[in-house]
Amino acid sequence: MIKYQKLPVELKIAEIETEIENFWKKNSSFEKSITNRRNSDNYSFYDGPPFANGLPHYGHLLTGYIKDVFARYHTLKGKKVPRKFGWDTHGLPVEMEIEKTIGVSGQIAINEYGIDKFNQHCQKSVMKYSTQWQDYVNRQGRWVDFEGGYKTMDINYMESVIWAFKELYKKGLIYQDFRVVPYSWACQTPLSNFETKIDNAYRKKTSKAITIKFKITSKDFQNSKILVWTTTPWTLPSNLALAVGKNILKIGPTGVGKTEVARRLAKLADAPFIKIEATKFTEVGYVGRDVDSIIRDLMDVALKMVRDSEKKKVSKVAVKKAKEEIIKIFVGKTASSETKQRFYRLLEEGKLDDREIDIKISENKSSLSQSFDIPGGQVGMINVGDMIGKFMGGNRKKNVKIKVKKAIKMITEEKVNEMIDEEQIITDAIHMVENDGIVFIDEIDKICTKNNKGAEVSREGVQRDLLPLVEGCNINTKYGSIKTDHILFIASGAFHTSKPSDLLPELQGRFPIRVKLNALTEKDLILILTEPKNSLIKQYKALMQVEGVNINFTKDGISKIANIAQKVNQEVENIGARRLHTLLEKILEDISFNAPEITEKSKISINQKYVNDHIGNILSSKTDLSKFIL
Repeated sequence: MIKYQKLPVELKIAEIETEIENFWKKNSSFEKSITNRRNSDNYSFYDGPPFANGLPHYGHLLTGYIKDVFARYHTLKGKKVPRKFGWDTHGLPVEMEIEKTIGVSGQIAINEYGIDKFNQHCQKSVMKYSTQWQDYVNRQGRWVDFEGGYKTMDINYMESVIWAFKELYKKGLIYQDFRVVPYSWACQTPLSNFETKIDNAYRKKTSKAITIKFKITSKDFQNSKILVWTTTPWTLPSNLALAVGKNILKIGPTGVGKTEVARRLAKLADAPFIKIEATKFTEVGYVGRDVDSIIRDLMDVALKMVRDSEKKKVSKVAVKKAKEEIIKIFVGKTASSETKQRFYRLLEEGKLDDREIDIKISENKSSLSQSFDIPGGQVGMINVGDMIGKFMGGNRKKNVKIKVKKAIKMITEEKVNEMIDEEQIITDAIHMVENDGIVFIDEIDKICTKNNKGAEVSREGVQRDLLPLVEGCNINTKYGSIKTDHILFIASGAFHTSKPSDLLPELQGRFPIRVKLNALTEKDLILILTEPKNSLIKQYKALMQVEGVNINFTKDGISKIANIAQKVNQEVENIGARRLHTLLEKILEDISFNAPEITEKSKISINQKYVNDHIGNILSSKTDLSKFIL
């Protein structure tokens, strides 16, 4: 009968595990399972690879034991089973950690920092937690060869993967198909399911966009349907028709938001937008601006948008370079890293902001750098500043003595300009104008004409000049030729004394979408007073607070202001939301005048009674209403 050792009631499991682990290590138990089977069949087992710079956690327990089952099974079958541990040294985990460590992020910043230097940091970090991994695996009761382990960054490993793929391909075991995978625009690469879980890098979002099928009622297209993709499906119940076309003609009284709607459309679409008034242009041959300058002005808007976007991408790197240059001025190029670090901390803490230093900066371009217009000619085609700048020797430097805080801004601006690719900016801006540009032509009703007498000829001439622009043509600019085929044109007018049919027939046909805007109601005016982020009420509150006066608009007071504004618009002249400005000025006239004498902690309530006392009688027959008309 076998007698087992009597065990204590309380077992110290951790100590027993350590004792067993030390016994295996001392006797080379696992190594002997290979050396004793030199002539046996070989079963190579490559363990891993985990992320090299990630710590082990409980999630690795199950996968570790599953791997160990395979290795032990084949060992018990009498095979020689070398077990190699591996390290995944590629992918986002390594790159993300290094970006955080050295404070560099994005392709442009990494290129500026140096790809070789960046890769060196990555290679140093990949074996950061190798000791913790070895302890973790050993405590599982597993054995894997760490010393002879492989790394995915090794050339022989990468070549073996390519060779294995080639062998599979030759055997017809590789197939081609399509698969939807997550994609990182920042890294410009598809992501694995593991990479999407790093630091909550991936978040599922429910798209509100839907595609709807509409049946065509025309007999000629009974079996045809129109597919409409929309990101605002909740607006569909109010849509009465599908408009097929490009350009829009808005008809409605002044002050109802015709321009604001177009401006917000451009903001939502991140599109270059320009508003022009049709009355500012004259027919080609007359003194004044011709319509081609619209596209050139739109191009300037797009250039600024693209340039600001590119500047934002490189601003962090530029600030860092500017600070490094400032530190060189203080300590010199040969200073030790400790000295530089000390001055860098002082700079970061703002303790050097008021110190004056001498720096070299580019001379500011004069006002001649702006393009000038040639009446009746090709506007903006000549840039006097560029011509004079080249003639005088290009970008010259000058010495200035300024404070550090301002110097950082000036040097940063120069560094940013050096880092951005101006030619690529122009290319992107042209593409943006041609494909996303929005031109808002206001007061188009003012260039309508019913006859061809006198000065009216010039008005109709402007319409004729606008026609090729709207139809689609090439406009020459100093940045290159721009096609207007896909630019969105939105025309607008009140059409009090004329009708859209008074426009040239050809121009009418180029604005297939007609939108009629109604006059603002009392409810609309209340929303305008309260809803916007910078509403008039909020502006007047802030204005009075400067003088230490707190004013509060009550609900009944706001309703009364909107009620009076709507009535004045209806009975005198409809100027839309602009009426609110005149009324609020009149309501707060006394407070504005007496604000310096009002005690600081005063709080004035603008309620219905207050509004009635100050502007309640403006609709009476005795009041001169003309002073309320803008």
